Amino acid sequence: MHKTILLATGHEPLNRKISEFQGYTFVGEVDYRKDLIEKTMETNPEIVIVSDYLTGKESTPELLVRLHNHCPNVRVLYITNKVAMNDVQKVMGLGNLVLLGIYPLIVDGKLTPTNIEYVLEHPTKEEEVSYLLKYHRDTSKKKENLFELEEEEVIEDVEEDGYKNVINISSIKPGTGKSFISVNTSLNIAKYGKKKDGHPPTVAIIEADLQNLSLGTLLGIEDEKYNLKTAMEKIATIVNKDGDLVDDIVKINEVNKFVLECFRPYYGVSNLKALVGSQLTMEEIEDIHEYLYLYLVELVATEFDVVIIDTNSSLAHVTTYPLLRLATKTYYILNLDFNNIRNNARYKSTLENMGVLDKVSYVLNENHDPEYMKMYGVEEPEELEFTEKEVRDSDFDLAGSLPMIPKSVFLNRLFNGTPIVLDESTDAYTLLPRLEFARLANQIWAIDNLEWLENEYEKQRKRFVESKTKKGLFKK
Repeated sequence: MHKTILLATGHEPLNRKISEFQGYTFVGEVDYRKDLIEKTMETNPEIVIVSDYLTGKESTPELLVRLHNHCPNVRVLYITNKVAMNDVQKVMGLGNLVLLGIYPLIVDGKLTPTNIEYVLEHPTKEEEVSYLLKYHRDTSKKKENLFELEEEEVIEDVEEDGYKNVINISSIKPGTGKSFISVNTSLNIAKYGKKKDGHPPTVAIIEADLQNLSLGTLLGIEDEKYNLKTAMEKIATIVNKDGDLVDDIVKINEVNKFVLECFRPYYGVSNLKALVGSQLTMEEIEDIHEYLYLYLVELVATEFDVVIIDTNSSLAHVTTYPLLRLATKTYYILNLDFNNIRNNARYKSTLENMGVLDKVSYVLNENHDPEYMKMYGVEEPEELEFTEKEVRDSDFDLAGSLPMIPKSVFLNRLFNGTPIVLDESTDAYTLLPRLEFARLANQIWAIDNLEWLENEYEKQRKRFVESKTKKGLFKK
């Protein structure tokens, strides 16, 4: 039986030559990157042949990661030009593909139909492209280079386990409440955490989701001089694209001091400091590369008790893999959208191939809690069919479940610049969310008001049950 092929080279003469190959059935052509995944799912080919000629703005490696997540059983033959090994961003992107089992055909010189036909019959082997994992495997060397002057401070087993005080908050798509959870979890630890000496822990929160800059807005922090952009510009003066550090201890110390000053304190909880990027333009975002984040995280991990990173939503983004490796745990945010759960289930294989699935936990945001909703007088017109139980039954062992907050309550707190966890009221509107945030934060750092919140919410719940009123105890 002939193998089926979908052509997505974006190069008509090349398509014509490939379509002449014997022993294959060609099921269609794709000209635009935006159509690749949909066309692949529609035609269900055994092989997709892709090249960089395909029209569209999205990088081909990022597109192919998404394609793999949707169609993991489709073989991808990716044709691309030889890459300079000092092009960290491109090599990282190709390395991510290798981790997924997509071994590109690297063209060094002229591409001929014979090359493609041979690779179709004799697939590229991992060892032939393992050099593309240079920046995935050499992280430990970078750490030695970056901190060779402070060798005694390097944390053991960072390459394998990540920094024990570095936590990622992430998701596979924007809009699930990732930044909202990052801010409230960080503030919870800073406000209610305690060290053995009785002092609160120092907490840093870092903007790393450059697609959706929101930490500055949520925290009300904007500073033209001290921010993500200026911090990264300084780091770029002492670290090159190979991760090598300049041999100038005075300059290194000056840069480190400036970068730490870029972490601005939150006005209500001064031991929480944030590095925000809300002033960045799209052009400036493109200049922030993964090796700058590597240096940044390794610096602040030694300066703060807890580091929370609000990461990029795309697994294919060049910064995502290094941040997943540097952290000891990543919380992926889910919601009750069935497609979101299904896509997260698919992405588990990608995380496993990246070697980080064992670091991942899941948090359900905007959970539908009927009792909680009735406590403030809200009745849904229909019973929800896909619930937290179905999420857990879908093989997601949830580390936390945050209830859906009434829209007016959420927007009012946002407008007033008061994060939910700092709300001092004891009514039903924010008590359960604060309790669930405390439970989540307590997994990272011991929270001293957790027991109080549990007791207060239990009192509220009992009062509601005893009231036997359909309007809700707190309905006025």
